[in-house]
Amino acid sequence: MSEPPGIPYVVGVDGCRAGWVAVTLDREQRWAVEVMPDAASVWRARADAELLLFDVPIGLADSGQRACDREAKQLLGLRGASVFMAPCRDAVWAPDYATASSLNFERTGKKLSKQTWMIVPKIRELDDLLAAEPPARGRIREMHPEVCFAALAGEPIRDGKATPDGQARRLEVLEAAGAPARAILAEALARWRRREVTADDVIDAIAGARTALAGPGGLATIPAEPGRDARGLPMEMVHVARA
Repeated sequence: MSEPPGIPYVVGVDGCRAGWVAVTLDREQRWAVEVMPDAASVWRARADAELLLFDVPIGLADSGQRACDREAKQLLGLRGASVFMAPCRDAVWAPDYATASSLNFERTGKKLSKQTWMIVPKIRELDDLLAAEPPARGRIREMHPEVCFAALAGEPIRDGKATPDGQARRLEVLEAAGAPARAILAEALARWRRREVTADDVIDAIAGARTALAGPGGLATIPAEPGRDARGLPMEMVHVARA
């Protein structure tokens, strides 16, 4: 670990097998990386962060598909398959996959993939946290790593994030943007086993942290004018604003 980050600092958070990997950065390139079991633990540990960007759907539609998911797919082109269409709210809280898929089809016209169902527990964690902790609203926001990388690089990254070439390119983009990505990744891989956290989990969290460093005034959203769900949460993805 480098010298512990000072205040103000930001956090990028990505899901991993052990829970969540959280990368903390400040504007002096001081950093920390931790793996925490649940979203509430991340918030308790980093509640004084200026901004926390999570790679998970936050605002949930009651019906229809979120505009941010559709626009992200279009933006990413061939990499658009990396964007999962977020389930509707009732599907997220369904008791089992079959019920969730049926509800999602009824409300959105699309069945729920098994892959999307696998991230539903993460979506529930954030939904519960934002309901229980009003101060988290506005400081916890949604990002998609591939959208973040496209903004930082000026174009979508062609190679997959789990490939050697894809990881090398993403690290190159992060380092060029001023994030000590290789040092963060090396520490994470030395501290945790691959069945707990993988390289692409860490790289995605770094992308969220580097994006968050732009601060609220340096971020743009997909869509440009996000709608809000029934609980008032924005249905958006944030990224570094292009000059």
